[in-house]
Amino acid sequence: MGRFEGKVAVVTGAGAGIGKACALAIAPEGGRVVVADIDGSAAIACTAQITAEAGHALALAMDIADAQAVAALFETAERHFGGVDCGEQREPCI
Repeated sequence: MGRFEGKVAVVTGAGAGIGKACALAIAPEGGRVVVADIDGSAAIACTAQITAEAGHALALAMDIADAQAVAALFETAERHFGGVDCGEQREPCI
């Protein structure tokens, strides 16, 4: 059983760099990952990589500086996965 078994993680900035590395590390540990990035195509590519390796992920294009987008992110995670257990943020919120 993995460290994230049965957990849902939101990872912002998950389209590239450290955010992507975090998303790719959570999935094999049993976590379901909400892959969020301002670059929707990068989020989709990361999600495709996770699902190709039998993981569970959802791609969302969103701007973390937009409060409504952040609220929608958590609402979508709730509908798709039943809630959120943890998160990881790579960008500053201004």
